[in-house]
Amino acid sequence: MDQASLATPPAAASGTTAGPRRSWSLRPEHARETQGLVVSSFAHLPAAEAMFLRLDRADGAWLRALREVAPVTAADSKENEASTAIAFTWSGLKMLGLDKDALASFSRPFREGMHQEDRRRRLGDVDGLTVVDGGPQWSGNADHAGQEQVPPSAPTVHALLLIYARDDAALDRRVAAVAAVLQREEVAVFRKLRLSLKRDSDGRTREHFGFADGFSQPIPRGSGIVPPAGMPETGHPWHGIEAGEILIGHRNAYDEDAPGPVVVGAADPQGLLPKGAVPEGFSDLGRNGTYMVVRELRQDVAAFWTSLDQAAAARGEPGVDAEWLAARIIGRERDGIS
Repeated sequence: MDQASLATPPAAASGTTAGPRRSWSLRPEHARETQGLVVSSFAHLPAAEAMFLRLDRADGAWLRALREVAPVTAADSKENEASTAIAFTWSGLKMLGLDKDALASFSRPFREGMHQEDRRRRLGDVDGLTVVDGGPQWSGNADHAGQEQVPPSAPTVHALLLIYARDDAALDRRVAAVAAVLQREEVAVFRKLRLSLKRDSDGRTREHFGFADGFSQPIPRGSGIVPPAGMPETGHPWHGIEAGEILIGHRNAYDEDAPGPVVVGAADPQGLLPKGAVPEGFSDLGRNGTYMVVRELRQDVAAFWTSLDQAAAARGEPGVDAEWLAARIIGRERDGIS
């Protein structure tokens, strides 16, 4: 599911290693418009759940009601006991009433989604081989014009809500409160996925095959970025990237303002949206937003290690075992050091 978050960009939760991390932040004028997850993995909130939502009408009342129990966390917020992120699919923005010209101004991959025929081929999504039996379970763009290839088994998802808390008990309470509000507002929770991080005895998070994870994270640079303490404005030599590679409206690797969606000025009669660097007569809908890709993958851990045991036995070389092969597939040893 390709997601867009306007003025509040989300990011996928990622693992972190134990110990202090060099952090960056956004300057105040950008931080108040940006969702907190874009600058933080919320590692202090290891319990998390994703709620896939379906809307039945063009009514934003549920968003206002959601603030009562789970307000979206902004990038200028302090460390909270719980945090929330939200994202919308192209179909979700259409359902909320965004006009066709604005919808057409989003990037092509976001408009088409991951079930577009050419994109499925590039991703290696092959029915009967790499896709679960019965086909994809959901889509973010099933009602997009020209999306004939979208399987009928993939109901449209309109929004993704990410809930973070300090532990599973606190998360359960928050999710229950959110679910009650959504039910009251007649917003269907189509699917839920628990995303809680699991740490080992050393405090490190590990991916499903057992390898320490979360070592390499991008560190943006640019006029809207406050670099980590002691780091020059030019950014980190290895992990540094231009802010526009993450945030719409900031300078990107091409030394251009990263393009984003716009609306005709008449569609913003109260002037709530900035003008920015958009053409005259338009308002900037995407500034300090981002695109997010959500893909639900299943990893068969037992089959992975069994196949490597068999491959190592077939090679029959000294020192070549499943661990040796796995490290070369993953790109590091289990401890993540070498």
